[in-house]
Amino acid sequence: LGDHGHIQKWTMYDTVMRVPLVVWSPERVKAGVSDELVQLMDVSPSILEACGVARPDNWEAKSLGPILRDGRSPDGRFRDYVYGELGRDHIQSASEFVIMRRNHDWKEVLYVGTDEGELYDLRADPDETHNLWSDPAYRDRRDTATREILAWSTLGSYRANRPKTRKPQSPMKVDLEV
Repeated sequence: LGDHGHIQKWTMYDTVMRVPLVVWSPERVKAGVSDELVQLMDVSPSILEACGVARPDNWEAKSLGPILRDGRSPDGRFRDYVYGELGRDHIQSASEFVIMRRNHDWKEVLYVGTDEGELYDLRADPDETHNLWSDPAYRDRRDTATREILAWSTLGSYRANRPKTRKPQSPMKVDLEV
């Protein structure tokens, strides 16, 4: 409480966004601490995997199984980025919708529908005290991040709401049998 002058949790600072996840199962979980980027949504497919149930194809969430079993992701990083979203309410009123993206080096925060945002070099500024959003030297990074974050948000909404369909067949191989 009180970090960055806020006594509430309606921000995208790491002191709010980084929440510990503790898992205990001596026969299934390797003891230790991981610095992998994971999201709360990854808990559901982890439980499904532990029960032998397949994760739905349209989920962005991934099972934490490899991290829990081995302490790390087998192919490098578990995720390239993690995201957070926050909609307007009686406390957060700066923007109708806020999207945060973070990796181990950078954090970008978009206030959707405005020209405002936040950009932090987390290696040089781990406490997120120097916002680089308006710094001309970081304009390309900011603009690229903005496009990528909005694409992620749009594709996530689309994938979550579309019905499962088969891939279209080649026009030369149309199967007319019903």
